[in-house]
Amino acid sequence: MSAQKKSRGRGAPGRTAASRQAILLEAIQEQNRATIEAVFASKQELVQRMDEMRRELTLRLEVVEAIVKKNSEEILQNTEGIRKNTEGIRKNSEDIRKNSEQIRLNTEELARHSEELRRIAAMLERKSDQASLIALEKRVTALEKQVGL
Repeated sequence: MSAQKKSRGRGAPGRTAASRQAILLEAIQEQNRATIEAVFASKQELVQRMDEMRRELTLRLEVVEAIVKKNSEEILQNTEGIRKNTEGIRKNSEDIRKNSEQIRLNTEELARHSEELRRIAAMLERKSDQASLIALEKRVTALEKQVGL
């Protein structure tokens, strides 16, 4: 019977101002608990999303770093190739200057040889005329002997 007395002694919930305040406080506490749980759940979801994004960005950054490293190596190789090409171009330019000078000298020498060939050709022409004259002289001498001169 003492349990009955206690429940009767208390009365119905919310009958007194103190009991209404207690009910209100319980409701506020329950709302606070729900809010805190929602905040923690949101925080955990946010942390998970940030971790996922960090992993994705780390992977992407690793790819970018690898590409940058490869490009840097290729740039160094290209720089060395350009340096070698520049040296080759410089050497070719020197060779071209030397060849140009040699061509100029060869052209002058060719002109001299051409003139010399013209003189030799003229001499040969005269020589063939001289041979004709010698042959003619022999014939004339033979005829003079025949005639008695």
